[in-house]
Amino acid sequence: MKWKNVRKKSFGVRNELKHLISSLSSYDAEQKKLNQMIDSNTNKIIKLVSSKQNIKDFMKVIKKYTEIKELDLKILNEFIEKIFIHEVKKEDHIRKQQINVNHKFIGKLTTE
Repeated sequence: MKWKNVRKKSFGVRNELKHLISSLSSYDAEQKKLNQMIDSNTNKIIKLVSSKQNIKDFMKVIKKYTEIKELDLKILNEFIEKIFIHEVKKEDHIRKQQINVNHKFIGKLTTE
């Protein structure tokens, strides 16, 4: 009788170990997924904070120039980071030229 009880307990322990191992596997997968979500959300927060600071900086500059009478170099330097002027292209006797303006705080605006 004792031997049967030992075998039953051994079988129960084996099943519990299998269940535990299975649980650990799913736990690891969930932890990996949660860590990826944390990284993704951290990056989003960093971008939002940076964007918020850019808006604050932009508003400081805008408030200085509410009534521009004449566009001068100082004003351009405060608003524009870079200007890229591309090669002229002719299509059906029409000249086209792409200009990219990288504004401070805002980023790139493209016109053709």
